[in-house]
Amino acid sequence: MTKNEHTPGPWAVDPVVPALVRGPEDDPRAVANTLPTRRVTQPTLTALANAQLIAAAPELLAALEALEADVRYLVEDGTLSEGALEHPSMVAARAAIAKARGEVE
Repeated sequence: MTKNEHTPGPWAVDPVVPALVRGPEDDPRAVANTLPTRRVTQPTLTALANAQLIAAAPELLAALEALEADVRYLVEDGTLSEGALEHPSMVAARAAIAKARGEVE
């Protein structure tokens, strides 16, 4: 699968309709709508929590990519052992990065 291109961050929860997630100020189109159906007019607490998590996605992806690169650098320079790359948290980080990039189904 090819790399997915997503709307660049930062994303934010819409202050008027907090179940919507919008793109950056220069392109504020809706990125996601967490309302369970179009007929619902009042977002649930779950819809709001989902919107907050989705809004954080670009920053979470960037943080995981930076962490993975830092650990890889520390292994290459000998500060950490090769086993650090296979630690369960690093395996989970790489899996999450691949999922966010659309590299796995």
